Amino acid sequence: MAMLKQVPRLLSVIRYENNWLKEMVQNLQPDLIISDNRYGFYHKTTACIFITHQLNIQSGNSWLNKIIRKINYGYINRFTRCWIPDTESSDNLAGKLAHPNLLPENPVDYIGPLSRFSKKNMPEKITLTILLSGPEPQRTIFENILLSQITQVKGTIAFVRGLPDAETIPAFQQQGLVFYNHLPAGQLEDLLNESQLIVCRAGYSTIMDLVALEKKAILVPTPGQTEQEYLATSLFKKGIFYSVQQENFSLIQAMEATRSFEFRKPGSYRINHSLILQQVKEIIGKNQAPN
Repeated sequence: MAMLKQVPRLLSVIRYENNWLKEMVQNLQPDLIISDNRYGFYHKTTACIFITHQLNIQSGNSWLNKIIRKINYGYINRFTRCWIPDTESSDNLAGKLAHPNLLPENPVDYIGPLSRFSKKNMPEKITLTILLSGPEPQRTIFENILLSQITQVKGTIAFVRGLPDAETIPAFQQQGLVFYNHLPAGQLEDLLNESQLIVCRAGYSTIMDLVALEKKAILVPTPGQTEQEYLATSLFKKGIFYSVQQENFSLIQAMEATRSFEFRKPGSYRINHSLILQQVKEIIGKNQAPN
């Protein structure tokens, strides 16, 4: 099992993170630690909040899922609280990943989706934006699939390759097609706001960004990544995004299918700022109160 093979490395990372944090706490004396899915960022004497959408990690095997959840909760319960970047209602984004029958023992709060982006009133002058990301070799495999089909697309195309260290772009000439190896957050935010349709992977951070921008998208999960495969299928069934597998992928067919697909605008998904501020103030207030 590929997931089990990663366990020794993950445990080593957790130990390293925790040792590093102990030194930082001793030097800085923080009132609160917020960990973005970093299992080693817990401390015995300092309040710690763990952020994750993966309570119920999917391995593709039901009995293995139970073992993984027990280990997962063992680490999550070392934190003071757990924040889930999703809505608590049945109309949610993460599905069973964030809404299992059994929750961790420590307090769990659904704080709403998180995103660095916001919707802007900008003209949608880009017909298609391709947003690549993720590990190799699948990133390159998908890029080559898209490059072999992109000449069939009419209109303006922005192709963001997800290669921040690359110095060259494909030697590819097509009117209306622009390549970017990487874009800073602000430029990417504007680019996506100007896009009519987006093709991208089905990572949860990307999904939360798309929701914040209220954008139509075709999700193509990375092969073998069970979390992405689950999210893409779940959100397709809910009508929030269109989804198709990478195997035998046809860009034109997928784009054509989106024309009749009834996208449900996910405008009701918002971060609960008041809940976050209330809990942070309570925790800091307790830490600063005289003994």
